[in-house]
Amino acid sequence: MKKVRLYESFHDIDEAKLSKIHNAAKKGSYPVTLVVIENGKVVKQELVGTPQIVPAAFNQLKKEYPKATVHVEDKGGQTLFVEGIDVTEAKADGTISDDEDERRAALVKRVKEQMEEILASAEFDANDIGGSFRAPGIIAEVRKEIERQVKKFR
Repeated sequence: MKKVRLYESFHDIDEAKLSKIHNAAKKGSYPVTLVVIENGKVVKQELVGTPQIVPAAFNQLKKEYPKATVHVEDKGGQTLFVEGIDVTEAKADGTISDDEDERRAALVKRVKEQMEEILASAEFDANDIGGSFRAPGIIAEVRKEIERQVKKFR
């Protein structure tokens, strides 16, 4: 009879990976967020309160989303672990690429400017459509739509 060592062959790999995730998670401020990214979009985020829970939560998300990449980020937004990327080689500020901070700041600035433009346009159009009496109701409707879109973005 031939013996098959299925569990043992994968056990060391899983333990090493879990240990690496746990060690990375211990370096961050809590709670951390596990961010699931699939096809370039965030499909789920999960808050985790302690480093001990991170590896199990990570594995659970990988089971739920096998084609996705799971990132572990601390409460300050610092990336602690990314599957397939050695974050331990990241710079001291937690970034991976040289221009990450600048690109992130530019993105936030661009989104803010675009939102300000959209909101100013919506307010102008609401006043044009409904005057001072009906504009607040129109603006409330626009605000609800913006909130729906933001919820979808998460």
